[in-house]
Amino acid sequence: MQPLIVGVDPGSTSAVAMINFEGELVALESGKNFPPSDMITEIVEIGKPIVVTSDKAETPSKVEKLSNSVGAHTFELEKDLSQDRKRELGEGENSHERDASAAAIYAYKHLRDNIKKIKRISKEEDIELEELAKRYFEPGKELLPEEENEKEENAQKQRNPFREKAEKLEEKVETLEQRIEELEEKVQLKEQQRREMQSKYDKLKAGKTEEAIEDDEIKKREEKIGLKDEKITKLEEKLKNSRIREKQYQKAFELIEEGAEIIPLAEDLNPGETPFVTKSKGFRDKMRSKGEKVYHVDEVEGVELGDKFVLSNINEDAQDIIQRYRDSR
Repeated sequence: MQPLIVGVDPGSTSAVAMINFEGELVALESGKNFPPSDMITEIVEIGKPIVVTSDKAETPSKVEKLSNSVGAHTFELEKDLSQDRKRELGEGENSHERDASAAAIYAYKHLRDNIKKIKRISKEEDIELEELAKRYFEPGKELLPEEENEKEENAQKQRNPFREKAEKLEEKVETLEQRIEELEEKVQLKEQQRREMQSKYDKLKAGKTEEAIEDDEIKKREEKIGLKDEKITKLEEKLKNSRIREKQYQKAFELIEEGAEIIPLAEDLNPGETPFVTKSKGFRDKMRSKGEKVYHVDEVEGVELGDKFVLSNINEDAQDIIQRYRDSR
């Protein structure tokens, strides 16, 4: 995935421009009521956003939020780009596209020496350009010698545990997507084999073969077809479960982006963190009798992930949470 410098012009009519590390304008989009979620979708389909900027010295809040959402470095100008400068640099069919593209191109020109350095190190050290660029442009972080990477990464996790959790969920979603593709290929192969076996069996049963086939051979073929059907059923079930898990991880990732918390599911008398969530109604009732606020997974909003729960609402009174859940049933 290619690293990108993204220029954004927010407003009722918004625009987004993407420049790769070769200085090429690879995408330019604009539209009325262009929501940030659609912008992010457009960006990640093209590449990995490394730097996000605008044509203003004071970065607009919408641009700052978009930059934080995609984990990019926000490039800030010393002063607003002038109209003459934007006409000189910008491209596009309207003023919004020209402003966004001018901002991206200006940032690329300003960061060109840094980008050359990243490319050189990437080639010399055989490090993926996208990975190196992301590390290089991390706010407040400098490139470190290889032997110090592990120490710095551990420190970074302590500074920003939320990002680590979000990245782990994103990796799990990618793993599930890959698994789904593999299962789909297996299902298609098994289905093709089943059709071929069925075709041969139909011909044999209808007497459309020149060879004499004994009844037991036909039965064997019927058994093979039955086994193929059983395997296909199992693979389809695995595929279905994988898709469900993928949706759970995607929903969890979205909730974390919105500020949700990842907490353990309590199963004994030492749950660890509060507020507690459990899959056991008996454990919930026992803890409530002791005055503890413990909720069953059906009483709160969020996503269950194995022995963890992504809780999307922890500040409201428990009765309000329960009543809202019942009203939605």
